[in-house]
Amino acid sequence: MIAQAEVKGHPVSYDVTFGFGRYDPSGFNKPITQMTLDEIDRFQAAMRAPRGSTPVGKYQFTRDTLRDLRRNLRLSGSEVFTPELQERLGRKRLQIAGYDRYLAGELSEQEFRARLNKAWASVPLPGDVPGHDQPLGTTDAEVTAVLRRAAPAAR
Repeated sequence: MIAQAEVKGHPVSYDVTFGFGRYDPSGFNKPITQMTLDEIDRFQAAMRAPRGSTPVGKYQFTRDTLRDLRRNLRLSGSEVFTPELQERLGRKRLQIAGYDRYLAGELSEQEFRARLNKAWASVPLPGDVPGHDQPLGTTDAEVTAVLRRAAPAAR
């Protein structure tokens, strides 16, 4: 759901960058799934996006977010930004947002939704309210259905 929301109607891809390549810097002649995290960091530093936006990959990780996840997971930077690594990073980001606590009933659906929206602007707050100045990529009903399938006790 998050990956689909982030690309808003475009095909989901591990090689997607902000603006679907429109702001990619020159001099990087390979797909991002073949770059190391250090190369991704340099790629993001060179992006020509408005407002300094730098999302890359299936889950649209910004440069700051990737740096935080690298520290959190103690990654060296030599790891390749493969689909498998992107999934690992996405799961960690969900965990940081409180997914495990939500599943355990320690976090309300509303609080978890607020945390998801903070992590991924395309995920709406309840009532289809955007939390950022970015178009929503999914609806309140879609998010609610996914969360309630994940944690039936939250109904």
